Amino acid sequence: MWCQSRPCGASLLFPIIPLDSHHGAGSKLHFVDDLMAIGEFSDRSGLSAKRLRTYAAEGLLAPAAVDPGSGYRYYSPGQLGDAQLIDALRQAGVPLADIRAFKRQPSQERLEVWARQLETDANHRQGALTLARRLLAADDDPLSPLANPAFKEGLMTTLRTSGRTDVGQLRKNNEDVIVTTDRLALVADGMGGHPGGEIAAEIVAGVVPAAFTGQSVDELEAAVRAANWAIRDRAVDQPGLEGMGTTICAAGLLTTGHVALVNVGDSRAYLWHEGALSQLTRDHSVTAELIERGELREEEAAQHPYYGIGLDPVRRTCCLC
Repeated sequence: MWCQSRPCGASLLFPIIPLDSHHGAGSKLHFVDDLMAIGEFSDRSGLSAKRLRTYAAEGLLAPAAVDPGSGYRYYSPGQLGDAQLIDALRQAGVPLADIRAFKRQPSQERLEVWARQLETDANHRQGALTLARRLLAADDDPLSPLANPAFKEGLMTTLRTSGRTDVGQLRKNNEDVIVTTDRLALVADGMGGHPGGEIAAEIVAGVVPAAFTGQSVDELEAAVRAANWAIRDRAVDQPGLEGMGTTICAAGLLTTGHVALVNVGDSRAYLWHEGALSQLTRDHSVTAELIERGELREEEAAQHPYYGIGLDPVRRTCCLC
């Protein structure tokens, strides 16, 4: 027997356990007496009724039973641990889609990946604030290279760029975006298999060139962080885009004549020199880290269960997200 419930405008099917309201008899009396109404379950789990309805609507925590007459929801004591785990992951910023996947295949290794992502993200925010302080101080110092137009003009060199993308053999739509200017070369590879990969890549291609003026490596990093937050805001504001993300690899010409290089994910930069090609960037992925630690051989990476999962969703994410 099934009951259709539409919490928060969503449509979701829950299995109904018929409830026997006569407490003097009935074969299901013992089971019913073990159930908790949503209010009691909310008190014991520490989750509001609104959160419980949201998790039910997302298919993360369906009620154990639903009264077919009133639509009132009941939960079992055995669901308390699941409810608290789901809520803990949500408060840590883990996307709902990732929590669903984690429930199907829970592992300490995946929790460690998320923990590293949170630590890296916190470090990025701190770095952005440090850069803001430095830039503010440069505005007050006329001798600073950042505030001296003559310094910029005297050391400017030329960057020649070109680019091409290809849809590849696995997907029908091309989620790659490139930027080629006289100051910046950038590629963003939208995450395939997730909604909005091409949108995330387009956001990067819009934000990073606008925010990077060639002042410093820190400025290029800050531009990438700004793109990351723009992607997150878009995913929150627009239904259906949760979990979208992209990689990025960018080379920017600085006013000093040097080239700044940043990458997030597994989009790479190479140097062609004297007939030899060498990789300049390091992949930010679970398999890349395992290879570096000697726990995985490079030829085995494509078959690893966490192949393609990043360590720093700019997240799901090694990717901007």
